[in-house]
Amino acid sequence: MKKFLIKTLTALLSSILLANLLLPGIALASYSDVDENYEFAEAIDYLELQGAIGNAEDFRPNDPINRAEVFKITFELLLGEEALDEASTGTYFTDVPEDAWFTPYSTLAKKYELLRGNSFLPDNPLRQFEALDLPLRAYCSGTAITPTNQRTNLFADVSSTHPMHSLLKAATGLGVITAVENRTLPPYKVLPRGQFAD
Repeated sequence: MKKFLIKTLTALLSSILLANLLLPGIALASYSDVDENYEFAEAIDYLELQGAIGNAEDFRPNDPINRAEVFKITFELLLGEEALDEASTGTYFTDVPEDAWFTPYSTLAKKYELLRGNSFLPDNPLRQFEALDLPLRAYCSGTAITPTNQRTNLFADVSSTHPMHSLLKAATGLGVITAVENRTLPPYKVLPRGQFAD
C-alpha cells in the first residue's frame, strides 16, 4: 500500500513539473476572484485541470483552507476518479458524520495513516507545519527527533527548542524548505487556499 502511495506521489510531482514546463504563465482558472496575474493562479489552474477542485464561481484564494478541503484535494490528485471508489464506507472519527461530503476523504486519510490522533477536525484551518507534515507522512519519511544538544536555530522564529523543530528539520533535510536563520517561517500560521494550491 505504501509503495503504491509513493509511486502515485512521484507520478503526481512529475505531472506538476511537466505542467509547469508545458504551461508556463498560462492562467486558465475560471474563478471570478482569481486574476491571471495572481501569484498562485497557475497552481489553481493545475488543481482545476486535474479535477481536484470543483468549478464554483469563486475560489476564495485568501480564505483559510480547512482540513477537509486539504484531504479532498490531496486524494483527488493522488487517486483521481478512483479516490471515492477506494474509500471505505462509514467513519473512523467521532467528528465525521457518515453522510458528510468529506467522509470518504477522512477514511482515506486513516487508511494511508496520514493523520495522528482520533479526530479529523474537518473545519480546522490548515497550519503551515501541517502542510509540511502531510507530504512527509505520505512519502513515509520519518521526522526523527534531533537531540537537543545537536539542534541549531532553523529560522528566526524556530529556535532549537521549538516543538516543531524536528518536523521542520526533516523538511529542510528533504529540500522541501530552506532554513534561513534570519528569516521567519511561522509554523502555526494558517494557510490561505491560494497558497495551499501552490
